[in-house]
Amino acid sequence: NAAVEAARAGVAGKGFAVVADEVRNLASKSAEASQSTARLIESSINAVEHGSVLAKDTAHTLTQTVQYAQKVIAGISDISTASAAQAQSVTQITEGIDQISNIIQTNTATAEQSAAASEQMANRAQTLKLLVGSFRLEHGAHGAAPVSTQAIPPDAAPPLEQASAISKY
Repeated sequence: NAAVEAARAGVAGKGFAVVADEVRNLASKSAEASQSTARLIESSINAVEHGSVLAKDTAHTLTQTVQYAQKVIAGISDISTASAAQAQSVTQITEGIDQISNIIQTNTATAEQSAAASEQMANRAQTLKLLVGSFRLEHGAHGAAPVSTQAIPPDAAPPLEQASAISKY
């Protein structure tokens, strides 16, 4: 419009035509700059959207990583609890085995003492049998059986210490 008005004005409109031409150039450059700015804004919006998608993916991956880490921590906690229970069971088993070992030792000592006592009792029984066998019973007139006063043969009599041990009982 400015160029048309400058042409009508003739020579007087020459300066106006230069200004109108510059305005047209500026308008063209502004339109190009506006289009370039629009492209830059659109590119920035696309980059922001892509960055947003990447950020969401990263957040999702981090959330999954935290969940897996929590599962691992829970698993380790379960293993720790089970290990503690097993350690306690092993301690109880060890204590039980120690008790059984002590009882076995006590039983062994008691059995050895019983065997010694049995052997001693067998010896004393043999000595008593020899002592009782040395007595002779005779039937008397009144039905009483007098005790023999015969001396005990030397080979039938127990040693002196065994005889005195028997007399204690």
